[in-house]
Amino acid sequence: MSFKRELLLFLPILIISFILYINYGKWVGADGPLYYAYARSLFFDYDLNFTNEYYSSSEVYSERFLDTYKQEIWVTKTNHLANLVQIGMSLLLLPFYFIGHIFTLMINSFGAIFPADGYSFPYQFSYTFGSFVYGFFGIFIIYKVCKLFFNKFYSFLGVISTFLGTFIIFYVIFVPSYSHSVSMFSVSLFFYLWLTYFWKAKSISYKKLAILGISAGFMMMVRIVNAIFLILPALTFINLFRKTRRSSKHSTNLIIKISIFFIFLILTFIPQFISWYVIFGHPLAYIKYIQFRASGGIHVLEILFSLNHGLFSWSPLVIISLIGWYYLLRDNKEISIFLWLLFILAVFNIGKINQWWAGWSFGMRRFDNMILPFSLGTVSFIDHFFRKKMKFKIIVLILISILVFYNFYLLYLCLNNIDSIFTCAGIPY
Repeated sequence: MSFKRELLLFLPILIISFILYINYGKWVGADGPLYYAYARSLFFDYDLNFTNEYYSSSEVYSERFLDTYKQEIWVTKTNHLANLVQIGMSLLLLPFYFIGHIFTLMINSFGAIFPADGYSFPYQFSYTFGSFVYGFFGIFIIYKVCKLFFNKFYSFLGVISTFLGTFIIFYVIFVPSYSHSVSMFSVSLFFYLWLTYFWKAKSISYKKLAILGISAGFMMMVRIVNAIFLILPALTFINLFRKTRRSSKHSTNLIIKISIFFIFLILTFIPQFISWYVIFGHPLAYIKYIQFRASGGIHVLEILFSLNHGLFSWSPLVIISLIGWYYLLRDNKEISIFLWLLFILAVFNIGKINQWWAGWSFGMRRFDNMILPFSLGTVSFIDHFFRKKMKFKIIVLILISILVFYNFYLLYLCLNNIDSIFTCAGIPY
């Protein structure tokens, strides 16, 4: 199947999603203003002083926003207002924001009256639309990864089921001003590059190592917790080192290659170091951020099973994914082990945060970097049972349909603010 035909597979979902996005997701809201402040301040003010953004008269930065985030916005020692989110998402969305600016100037020349101030509708639309676009590129990359292990139909069915049946649909379509859509894209791209460049490769060029390092840098600059995926090239490097340790020439060459990867990772991450230094006075200010967010324990059971945004209670399709990882052991033992290891690291990272329920949230949104592993598991589950008799295929299709419908029901409750035991607002502990 050609690349164009594969894209056509996603076209119906893309069209429906875009219609929903136009109705619900085109405005910047909730956590979005924190990320949006980077884009607006860099583009218009050429700085990282967010005072005029936070206290503007725009509806983006309402009194409700200031009241909600009053504990996370303080005057730092560099006389800047704090911003605890990262700069990576806004850097990736700046091209879309620039297009929004050009479009605003253009339509105003024909008589429109949108203020060219960085806050009006064209700017917000272009910004959130960029996140929407990255989200669907991420979904397509996940499909490409699944195709490396399974046939096209199973891959498409599993990826779309994971998209429709988990929390990620909410952040791609309904609130793309959060970072989760872009985070999913950046992690999926890194995973894909690692698989195609690195995994089981006998050798890897310096150019590919540089590309992988750049991808890793952007992935971490969007959300630093995505650094858990560095374990993939780390394990590959360790495996290669074990094979070449008896040859000093090959070992030296491997060390050079490892250095290239990390040099390009660090170079790509420099904008984040600079932003932390400018805002907080230290290039490694995230250490204080960890202290600000860390709790006294690890809330494993809560983040998995609680009705308060627990992963399994809000997105039970993920249980199918985990079962699929078990079936993946049959043909791809290493990949299955990697996925379980990433899941354990993700649970640890999320569980140690004091506000483990993620505040206002549709499900356990902080697992956005695990959408590709979850999709691989769903596809593996489908592949396993579709090899059996027809009745098993029907049962699996019915089961997945029920779980997708369940997710849609929760979407309906959340979008309409209907009180139930499931609430997006979250219950503080």
